[in-house]
Amino acid sequence: MDTTTLTAAGLDDEEERAYRALVATGPGDESSLAAALGIPPSAAAAALKRLTERASPPGSTTGASPRRRPRSPLRRC
Repeated sequence: MDTTTLTAAGLDDEEERAYRALVATGPGDESSLAAALGIPPSAAAAALKRLTERASPPGSTTGASPRRRPRSPLRRC
């Protein structure tokens, strides 16, 4: 499997395998991802957590993007 693109984006091998499995199979949970990759569920959970953290904006506590940006303290309205 060619992994150069996602490795260049900063994903490690396990994150890349998890990402590609999710893209190929669609949404799933830790157990289904672990089964698809042949890894323990704890390793799948760790890979999912790292992928979620990479996709989250800085300071976010969830994987979701904020709907709007906070107003700059320098901007007056």
